[in-house]
Amino acid sequence: MVRSNFFLMLICFVFYACEQHYPYKREYYQALHQMQQNANDYYTIKDMFSHFPREYSLDSVMSLKGNLLKLPLSKMKNKIGDSFLILKDEVPLDIDSSIYSQYVPFYLGFKDTAFCSLFDTDALLKGKIPIPDINYVTYRTGLHFSQILFCDSQYGDFWKIPNTTERPLCLGKWKNGYSRGIGVYQDSTGWKKMYWVMYW
Repeated sequence: MVRSNFFLMLICFVFYACEQHYPYKREYYQALHQMQQNANDYYTIKDMFSHFPREYSLDSVMSLKGNLLKLPLSKMKNKIGDSFLILKDEVPLDIDSSIYSQYVPFYLGFKDTAFCSLFDTDALLKGKIPIPDINYVTYRTGLHFSQILFCDSQYGDFWKIPNTTERPLCLGKWKNGYSRGIGVYQDSTGWKKMYWVMYW
């Protein structure tokens, strides 16, 4: 009886210690689940998060950003969903530093009156694909993807609900659409892998 109580206390201690060491564990999983649920409920593209890792070590999590939506997307003025999971990574086997020129950094701050003056409209007209502005996501400057491991983007209105929100004219055919993928980059603390989803 004493031994069983000891093991029970030991298990409780280990669980408590893990919760203290990873206080964000539940927050990360809840946030990802919420964003996945919103994508399923309000967007017609299925499995929007299928390229995210199914399992990952919490030690490797650097950041999770996105719309931690407290209201249904149907009640939000700007119909926008995004998610960015940043994990520690190793040096990629192949690095093509020129690949960044195939994409145009895209910031979903449509409320900004200066959006069109800051956004490279010509890049979209030339067929470049919008991806998240990594400087905005990481709050650092001078960072570029060294490798795009996966990228899937389409323009069009994929909302299940009526979308009457206005978009800047400079977006052209990309006034609605989605973009998702995986990018590898390096900052002052080492290599990172960023999984992203944007739909607007």
